[in-house]
Amino acid sequence: MQLTHEHQEIQRTLKRFITDEINPHVDEWEAAEIFPAHEVFKKLGDLGLLGLTKPEAYGGMGLDYSYAVVMAEALGDIHCGALPMAAIDARVLVRANGTRSTNPSIPIVM
Repeated sequence: MQLTHEHQEIQRTLKRFITDEINPHVDEWEAAEIFPAHEVFKKLGDLGLLGLTKPEAYGGMGLDYSYAVVMAEALGDIHCGALPMAAIDARVLVRANGTRSTNPSIPIVM
């Protein structure tokens, strides 16, 4: 697969986030047996990294699945196993104007 500039930018952004916001805390989180999911996923959402393949009408970016592959690959840089699995399984997004989506095929993660 040929990565476009956009693919590379998403990958760089996610890898920088992992280096700065996740990996420094992994040992602490594991020792405390916690994972601050709301905080981490909020930050990922603020960066536009959640809902990459979800329709724009539902708050996603409407990108093709090659972007999800780039994200999944970058998640391999996380120094634990649970967080990458949570990020991949999140099937994020979709709150339209604070209300539940009427499209049942798009899951909502709260």
